[in-house]
Amino acid sequence: VMASLLGNFRRWERCLDFVLMARKAAPVRDVELLLLQGNALQELGRRDEAMRILREGQRMNPGHPTLQNNLGYLLLEGEGNLQEASALIEASLKQDPKNGNTMDSWGWALFKQGRLKEAEKTLREATELAPFSPEIHLHLGETLLALDHPEEALEQWERALAYAFPER
Repeated sequence: VMASLLGNFRRWERCLDFVLMARKAAPVRDVELLLLQGNALQELGRRDEAMRILREGQRMNPGHPTLQNNLGYLLLEGEGNLQEASALIEASLKQDPKNGNTMDSWGWALFKQGRLKEAEKTLREATELAPFSPEIHLHLGETLLALDHPEEALEQWERALAYAFPER
């Protein structure tokens, strides 16, 4: 519970400390703890370790939708296997079609495949599902720029910044 709370407050080093204490105290029974550990490692820039932990979770529960999405997105961002990333994200989306984060991942996978119009449509749908997500607006902006809509791309990036830094 403490690790989860620290993760919510983006205190990734302390979160990871508590995850490691929990793992030392008892065997992992479900993937939630591994997801938290993978997120902390990824946020700390330790991508290879995060990948190893998510692969451990995949062996434990290969059909877990959040794990599929997170692993697929990590593969996308790390220039990993685009085909595997897309398959994982698509499988996650089929299980949870109203999840804005997963819809964003699918849109970003389409972008990486060069399917820009489909990516735009998907990312617009993701903004409806999770309208305050900076990441989704960032990806939509990138897609709009690639489609030669720089003004609208700039609007999306401004939204991303406003949601990421609401105090500004």
